[in-house]
Amino acid sequence: MRKLTLSLILLASSANAQEGFRETDIRLSKPELTTYLSGQVLSFYNDGISIYQSDGQFTYQYSADGNKVPGTYEVMDDSSVCTVFANGFERCDYVVQAGARYVLIVENGDRYPVKTRDAIE
Repeated sequence: MRKLTLSLILLASSANAQEGFRETDIRLSKPELTTYLSGQVLSFYNDGISIYQSDGQFTYQYSADGNKVPGTYEVMDDSSVCTVFANGFERCDYVVQAGARYVLIVENGDRYPVKTRDAIE
């Protein structure tokens, strides 16, 4: 019985960790997320940069002078943003409001606070 209980606790803990959402996170609606992303450049504390063109084109840049990974993005009805990269990799993420800041929660549950958000020039 003890093994079963420990297994269930570990399973619940890993499910929560992978989910990435916190009770205080506020999911953006589809229109809010579309407005937040379209035509914007988001920079993150890991020096990564996400560029969301208003026409659905997307580029992730590993740092200001790093490699660029192009693709396309679409905001979905469940308020996720799904990206298809040019190399065929696909991923759906969420942007949530966490207190005074916004956080990108990627599909595996990792959280990336948005450092800056600027309009594409």
